[in-house]
Amino acid sequence: MDDPKPATIQPRSCRILIVDDEEPNRDVLQELVGLAGHEIDLTTDGAEALEKVKSFRPDLVLLDVTMPRMDGFEVCRRLNRDPETASIPVLLVTALTERQDRLEVRED
Repeated sequence: MDDPKPATIQPRSCRILIVDDEEPNRDVLQELVGLAGHEIDLTTDGAEALEKVKSFRPDLVLLDVTMPRMDGFEVCRRLNRDPETASIPVLLVTALTERQDRLEVRED
């Protein structure tokens, strides 16, 4: 009897929105995510990110916390409040180290 070959799992390509106001940070994230073959869109601020989510329909958002105009915490809150975007996973990217900063997004 032949040994069955183990099933291989083919990773699927995801749509990932990268939101960061610093170009070097966007470049690093884009390179890392791009190596895995995911489709990427970029934006530089929170207000623009909310618009891009509607048109790009990402599977994941990589979101900087400290940005001008609208910070990542507020973007995350607004995404969570909207039934159309509430299920999109958001990873906050930050250099903030204080516990209160890390917990701020959980307040809503």
